[in-house]
Amino acid sequence: MNEARTFTTDPDNSTCWRNRKDHGPENFTILRELAALSYDQSGGTSICLTIRSSAMLYIHLSAALLLLLPSLAHADPADDAAACQQAAGTFLTGTVKTAPRFQSGKSQHGVFLSHTHVTLLGADGKSYDVAMDNVFANGYVKNQPRVPVPLNAIKVGDKLELCGQAYTGGDVGIHFVHTNCGATPTPAKPNGWVRVVDGHGTAGDNLEANQTFCGIFPN
Repeated sequence: MNEARTFTTDPDNSTCWRNRKDHGPENFTILRELAALSYDQSGGTSICLTIRSSAMLYIHLSAALLLLLPSLAHADPADDAAACQQAAGTFLTGTVKTAPRFQSGKSQHGVFLSHTHVTLLGADGKSYDVAMDNVFANGYVKNQPRVPVPLNAIKVGDKLELCGQAYTGGDVGIHFVHTNCGATPTPAKPNGWVRVVDGHGTAGDNLEANQTFCGIFPN
């Protein structure tokens, strides 16, 4: 049914939209903080938006959307596990129990193959050693003798999502949690990742996606 709507300009330089049908103020609760809401005796509802405040209204609306988006953008572990399987990897999630620890490594074509280790308490209740190759860290600097950026930002209590190659023998853990430099994924060389999962359950970008040093590894 068509509803009668009129636009008027108030003395205070406001543009008002009038809906003649009685919907009641409760239907405008989302706008209540963004607009001046009035309910009159004629059965109509008016929303007046001050022209001078249009820029501020845009900011408020943008902020409201930003608050809503995290609740709508949740990670789907099943989808990520399927993607890891497609990448020929083993999927693992859990909570970091130890701070990142640097471990030196041998030289290959002039680049020392160091690692960063953390202990992860898996969702299955088991503890895993996570060995991350520093040369693939996004902020790695050649032969730096310390945990590189962004692996150094991993903290105890962080949730991690990993895709890589599981290993046993002494420790039980996972390695090869990094890009495979564009090669066809195989169980021996999966296209892996390390992602931090935020408080909303959303996994971030791969921390081990640096392909600068791919050339030092055989195809």
